[in-house]
Amino acid sequence: DHTHLKLEKLCGEGIQYRSVICTEVKAKSIDCYDKSTMRGGYCSVRTKVSDTLCNTQKPELYRRCTKDCHQDCKLHSWGRWSSECLDGICVMQNTETITGHRIRRRTIAIQPSTHGRKCPHLMESSRCQYPLCFSWAYDEFGDCIVDPPFNKTTGSVVCQHGLKWRKVFCSDHNMVKQMLQY
Repeated sequence: DHTHLKLEKLCGEGIQYRSVICTEVKAKSIDCYDKSTMRGGYCSVRTKVSDTLCNTQKPELYRRCTKDCHQDCKLHSWGRWSSECLDGICVMQNTETITGHRIRRRTIAIQPSTHGRKCPHLMESSRCQYPLCFSWAYDEFGDCIVDPPFNKTTGSVVCQHGLKWRKVFCSDHNMVKQMLQY
């Protein structure tokens, strides 16, 4: 006769145990009522006897098993927000406000078990304002300056390689307009 299997309430790998006893079945059946299922029926009367009276091999008393440990998803902390406001456009005038988004990510530290709480999203975004566009601004080259412009020994003008200068600066769109007006 096999009684109900017992399972320890721990998780991970373990062992299932059960009781195995040799019984004698009486031919006579009696009415029986199962309170847990509220069903009636007929049950045979059994009496425990010595194991030597059972002529078959005794069933196993235990077996290896695995029970889910119910591990919820565990996440690492959020990383830093992306340094740039994404979508690849910048504001050319201070009067208009264009918003984009920046992102940050996190990674899974521990995967959830079969019945554990699943992992939430691993990336999130936040609105941000596009930065001003900066670009190089410059004026026209000036006259060629030869160094030295004349030969001191002969006192004559010498044609040599020279340099041309111009103003170059980095600025946003509004400042370029202002600086070029001066």
